[in-house]
Amino acid sequence: MITTTKLTWQERVKVFAENKTFQFLTSVKVKRGEIKCDACGSKLLQNVDLMVDNNGKYFLVGQNCYGELFNTQHIKFQWHFDGKVAKQIAEKLVAEWTGNDNEFYPFTCTSCSCEITKDDAKRFSYRCENCWYEQARENER
Repeated sequence: MITTTKLTWQERVKVFAENKTFQFLTSVKVKRGEIKCDACGSKLLQNVDLMVDNNGKYFLVGQNCYGELFNTQHIKFQWHFDGKVAKQIAEKLVAEWTGNDNEFYPFTCTSCSCEITKDDAKRFSYRCENCWYEQARENER
């Protein structure tokens, strides 16, 4: 007779973290049940933390798993860079992984910080239409 034992969530996090170190990038709010934690598999998340490992791969983990990774010293340091960029990476990953591209848009204009749509982000190089035309006029001078 074969018996299987279920791993606790801490054991799943430990297996997930083997031979990896992580850097914290940002947190993002999600709808409960849409995203599953890459570390433990839970779908009962409301906030997820975006992290990158030592190989440059992105992961979304729940707050409990983040705490466990931090306590077991798998998070070496917190990587602080432009918060808007980190938030857009996280929102893009959540949108891709849930198949719900429109849920986390619009983006933010890189010039004036106003909100822009996904289409405008592509069309105007992550600027709003006004900032894009203003830059074009300055380039003509």
